[in-house]
Amino acid sequence: MDNQKDVLEVFEKFAGKYDNCPLLGDLSTLSLDDNNGVLVYHKQGEFKAISLDTLAQYPYRIARWPESNKKSDSIASTDAMLVDKNKDWIFIEFKNQSVRNTKDSVNEKAYQVWHMIMDILDEMKSNIPLYTDNPLLFAKEHITYILVFNPEKDFLSKERVEEAELAGLHYKTDFMLKIEKYLYKEAFVATESELRKILKERLE
Repeated sequence: MDNQKDVLEVFEKFAGKYDNCPLLGDLSTLSLDDNNGVLVYHKQGEFKAISLDTLAQYPYRIARWPESNKKSDSIASTDAMLVDKNKDWIFIEFKNQSVRNTKDSVNEKAYQVWHMIMDILDEMKSNIPLYTDNPLLFAKEHITYILVFNPEKDFLSKERVEEAELAGLHYKTDFMLKIEKYLYKEAFVATESELRKILKERLE
């Protein structure tokens, strides 16, 4: 996970300037639905990820809006980020609800989280692996955005994910495809089971 460590160190240096909070967490913990205590990713201790929510809600909010004293003022952000063995980035948004109800929130998070990261990397003037003077090109070539939902809340989407997986594909709703076309290398919907397979393949 040295590739992830490189990125984490930059974010930690940024956080240290404004609000020195821990940014690395267990992926299962980062999948928690705060409203009702439900984990969307259940296996604990399997993967460590960068908490983009923490980055957004504390150091970044304080840096850009020092007068703010509430988390609700924060920029919208994706839950978790990992860096794979090829130095490509994986953004993960967990939703404890049906996929169709996530459209507005996921769209907002997809764009705003990348704005935040570009802003931080510009301020820190850091030499991140593969990151270039063209951050939009970097996103199109090196970032995968994955929406992970609770299949108990959306059996139809679970079936579609499984059908796509059997065909060697990923399930892409219209709004995820739009995110992919305009911003990231790939954007798709996954269950916890598919996400685990993807991460094991890309990280181990």
